[in-house]
Amino acid sequence: MAQSVPKPPLKAKKSFGQHFLADIDALSMMAEAAEIEQGSHVLEIGPGYGTLTQVLAEAVGPKGRVLCIEKDRDVLPHLRDATKDFPQVTIVEGDALTAQIPEDFSPYRIVANIPYYITTPLIKRFLFDQTVLPRSLTLLVQKEYAERATDDAPKGSSLGMMLRAFGEPQYIASVPKELFMPPPKVDSAILHLDVQTPHEDFRPLLRFIQQGFGLPRKKLAKQLLHLGVDKKDASLYGDKRPGELSFEDWQHLFTSFSAARKDR
Repeated sequence: MAQSVPKPPLKAKKSFGQHFLADIDALSMMAEAAEIEQGSHVLEIGPGYGTLTQVLAEAVGPKGRVLCIEKDRDVLPHLRDATKDFPQVTIVEGDALTAQIPEDFSPYRIVANIPYYITTPLIKRFLFDQTVLPRSLTLLVQKEYAERATDDAPKGSSLGMMLRAFGEPQYIASVPKELFMPPPKVDSAILHLDVQTPHEDFRPLLRFIQQGFGLPRKKLAKQLLHLGVDKKDASLYGDKRPGELSFEDWQHLFTSFSAARKDR
């Protein structure tokens, strides 16, 4: 039987997209998916009242570190109280989209139950804009988002292609909306990515893929020629839609695109 956590002492704020996970089993599943070891460093974003924080603190042990970034100052006293017996936990008030991660915190993993509306900005911030990449991302996100991120052809998405530049995203488990306080309108899911160092040209590649998905329901023939892909390569994929291509297909097309630009 699923174990629940105490009811939050304050009302959730819609402006912060707060939905607090109230199921111990789901929280533990997130820590397990992240493969946290004793002595690990973990970044938690939006810890709220510290229920996941406690699970992470126990997972990293006394020699590990858990860095929490919390934007809602009203929950901070409750968060500090919930983690007072865990000296390995450091709490920072701030916005995870702009906060600086200490250099001595690497290597680290990210584990977080985040507001739906910051999912893509958060992923882009920590994969695109960091000098030192996290070792992994384990995020509780909207179920549909996790499905799109992990779908292969013929249901691929620009989001899934973006993540595949860094590894193979995994759909760990569904988390019903009834397990949250207050319940969101849709179900959630645990999304995990073991982060690998991308190819040095990954930013131009991802821009190219995003342009290719500009008309997701249209066949690619005209779009590829418009982007400047070699006619021969464009004809190989021209009868397909963007979601029907694998990440390797997009890499091949980008190589063709880059070569064509050099020849101009």
